[in-house]
Amino acid sequence: MHRKILNKPFRLNRSTVLFLLLVAVSIMCMPACSSDSDNTGVQPNYIVQATVSVEENGPVAYALVMDGDKNLVSSLNLTINGDPMTIEYLGGDDVESTEAGDGSPIYTMDLSDLKGGDMVVFEARDQFGVIIYAPEPAVIPMAIELLEPEEGQEVMAGDEVIIRWTGGEGAEVFSAAYAALDGSALFWDDLEPSESGAYTVPAGQTVDGAAIVGVGAITGDTAVIGTFDGGFMSGESYFLVSRDAGITIDVNPVTDGKGTQADRRSTGCPAGKGISDSTVSLGCMAQFAALGIGAIVWEARRQIEFRDPGLKKCDNSSAGGAWIYCHKYAAHYGWGWKSGCFACAEPCFMRSIGGLEPRCDCNGEKDPVWINPTWAYCDKNLQCSGRYYYCP
Repeated sequence: MHRKILNKPFRLNRSTVLFLLLVAVSIMCMPACSSDSDNTGVQPNYIVQATVSVEENGPVAYALVMDGDKNLVSSLNLTINGDPMTIEYLGGDDVESTEAGDGSPIYTMDLSDLKGGDMVVFEARDQFGVIIYAPEPAVIPMAIELLEPEEGQEVMAGDEVIIRWTGGEGAEVFSAAYAALDGSALFWDDLEPSESGAYTVPAGQTVDGAAIVGVGAITGDTAVIGTFDGGFMSGESYFLVSRDAGITIDVNPVTDGKGTQADRRSTGCPAGKGISDSTVSLGCMAQFAALGIGAIVWEARRQIEFRDPGLKKCDNSSAGGAWIYCHKYAAHYGWGWKSGCFACAEPCFMRSIGGLEPRCDCNGEKDPVWINPTWAYCDKNLQCSGRYYYCP
């Protein structure tokens, strides 16, 4: 026997109606109702670090994203002035590619159409379009003219160095610095615009050998500069724009009182296995941004390195060449620098010497000191496992 269902009206009390309305609105607003103003802070599971460096061919942008475990990831969408940044992968074997693989992801963008005085707007959003990091827009500083010291000026080890400059309008911070090219000495100070124009590197800071002296004009999240440690690491998100000017000087050694010079310089390439991909990426980018003259330092090192005829073919003089060189070098040797520690390599191919194992040949005029004879076994990705640049 079937029981008849009566259609009785269903009524909700007022409190229930209000509760259901709130639930419905909350559901519809995830994540669409997250306004920009509510998401300008960085969510706890992401750290976003980005910089724009004005290089010889114009501004170039770099950015890194770390997850909660401090791994470099490519899961966010990064834009500059509304245009998406390109994701590249730099692996431990110095392989540069836009294809996902074993390498560490880095975001890059050529901004050569921008100039001093132009505004740069940086944003990081997740796959739903929710803003993860949106700092205040930063302006590209105007060009800097270095007045002192002059190119070729004689400096003795331990002497103070006077730095004078003009320009750099728009900067929020000026970074005046002295940096030995071999990485053995570094001194810099951050100055407010009202204090800028001249700075003296104190006596006792300079060491014998080639060095860079200059100044950088920095805008953006300049408060983060104080959070960098000695290895240029910071656990904060930041967006910095820098423009620099500097020269190379040769600091002469002081004699030991007997007419001879004490040789402080080490011989051979720096020992050790270098730095991990993620750490070196963060360190290079921070040096370019917070140090002020970091781009000049690594560009000078790159130019010295490629004077070697065996490496000339591998010179990457395109935008970003200094940053790529910083990454490749530090990944193998750390932050202590010496030229002549790389060799070129051609792609791997099969050889019949001692079997048919895939090998790669050096492309230099002399054998690199870490491989004898001039070939090495290739790794699983058919790349040389030694300390090589890969020629196009």
